[in-house]
Amino acid sequence: MSFITVGAARPADPDGRGGGAARPAGGRITETTTGDTWKTIRASLDRIHLGTFHGPAGTFRQRTELNPAQKKTFTTLGLTEPPRVFDATPAAAL
Repeated sequence: MSFITVGAARPADPDGRGGGAARPAGGRITETTTGDTWKTIRASLDRIHLGTFHGPAGTFRQRTELNPAQKKTFTTLGLTEPPRVFDATPAAAL
């Protein structure tokens, strides 16, 4: 079984604030709704990874379990958590 982590691409630091990327248009709304800074929210959500697993039964892609802070962000913003399993493909029949 192999495990591959797919991370998000990080753009350059266009605003010079050291946050890695400018706050998106809805960032201020997100900050005021959650009570957290955009930098904190982004750092928390950046820790969600997607693994691809290959084995004799087939291949599937699954995200990491959400921690309490990530769950709180999704709940506070009224967003549905991303699915735990994104894709499952059975091995070809012999």
